[in-house]
Amino acid sequence: MLSTLLYWRCLLGKIFQIYAAEGKRTVILSAGMFTQDFMFLALYWILFNNFESLGGWRLKDAALLFGISVTAIGLILFLCRGLIMLPYKIYDGSIDIYLARPRHPLVDLTFGTASFASLGDILCGLVLIAYASQGFSWAQGLLCLFLVILGAVIFWASLLVFYCIPFWLLNAQRLSDQLFEMMIIASFNMLHGQPLGIKIILFTLVPAGFVAYLPTLLLMEFDPLFLALIMMAAVFYAFLAVKIFESGVRRYLRG
Repeated sequence: MLSTLLYWRCLLGKIFQIYAAEGKRTVILSAGMFTQDFMFLALYWILFNNFESLGGWRLKDAALLFGISVTAIGLILFLCRGLIMLPYKIYDGSIDIYLARPRHPLVDLTFGTASFASLGDILCGLVLIAYASQGFSWAQGLLCLFLVILGAVIFWASLLVFYCIPFWLLNAQRLSDQLFEMMIIASFNMLHGQPLGIKIILFTLVPAGFVAYLPTLLLMEFDPLFLALIMMAAVFYAFLAVKIFESGVRRYLRG
């Protein structure tokens, strides 16, 4: 366990060295993503400019939801974009290299590739959280950071499940990408106006509701039940994702 943690730290160090070496590229791509996120948020601004509130939600609440979502997603894409390459490694057999190592293969597969642009997501999210959390107590601020981490764990678990599909289905890369994009888009949305069937999907099969929507409700009005649900969801989906990955590996090794 200790050796894995030390290896993980070294791997993260290498990722940050790559970012530092590609400073100009990192700044340009991050600035582009930062701008893109604010353009998306402009839709909320236009909406709330015409309606003071929607279902009790105001612009600050929408900004908080969007900020939590893009920060959690940005953290995972910043550190764990390697999972998106998993289908290609399955198809060309290069996953064998990772399976032959003494460590759990998810360590290398998860942190194998970094995303320069995702730094813009993280920065945009933190700016929005800072704007929306004006008036928060220290306890609420710490809770918000904790919820971002939980949302990131749930997003990572979902990403892993989506990109494990090619273990069972050939040429399923596009399906995995579509589920990934659906997860991102659904994480940005207020769900209180959605049909019951959509809500069930977004809290089960595609658990986007746990990434930002439920955390935002919790910060708007603290409810220990919501906090317990989010924590249990993070543990459950992370455990499930690892088990699905290990099942996929066994399927792969059987040929």
